[in-house]
Amino acid sequence: MNNILSAIPIFLLLTLLLACYLLVFGALFPARVDKSAEHLRAALWRSFWIGLVNFLFFGAIVLLLFALSEGVRRTFFGAVLLIPAATIAIAIFAFLSLGLASISAVIGERLFPEAAAWKRSFFAALLLGVGCTIPILGWFLLFPFAALTGFGAVLLTYYQRNK
Repeated sequence: MNNILSAIPIFLLLTLLLACYLLVFGALFPARVDKSAEHLRAALWRSFWIGLVNFLFFGAIVLLLFALSEGVRRTFFGAVLLIPAATIAIAIFAFLSLGLASISAVIGERLFPEAAAWKRSFFAALLLGVGCTIPILGWFLLFPFAALTGFGAVLLTYYQRNK
């Protein structure tokens, strides 16, 4: 029991760091986060399904490329396979970060409508992070839903025409 109690400050610190990270992502790419937030407001479930399908597809490609590069390890071909695998994996993580920033922006708009935009996003990211630390429900329902929905919304901003 003492181990669990000693881990609580670590989880809170990591949640604070995640909120800062998402705030910085929102500040670096405000247009993309705003477009993604529009898609989240308009079609939440569509964003989720698009995010799920694309995450499974690109995740399978990344796993396949990493497995192939491991099979031919220490050869030139293995090193060449690592480049696209790492590039796709980095793109997935960047899109997930943008998606989580847009999810926190939408949650912040709904929970704190009077606050400044950065405060809304920051406190919403804190709440999302704390909510995702709940065992079972947060780990396997809330976090995947938020991440995949944001991922799908970011993908929609790249592949839909401007209206």
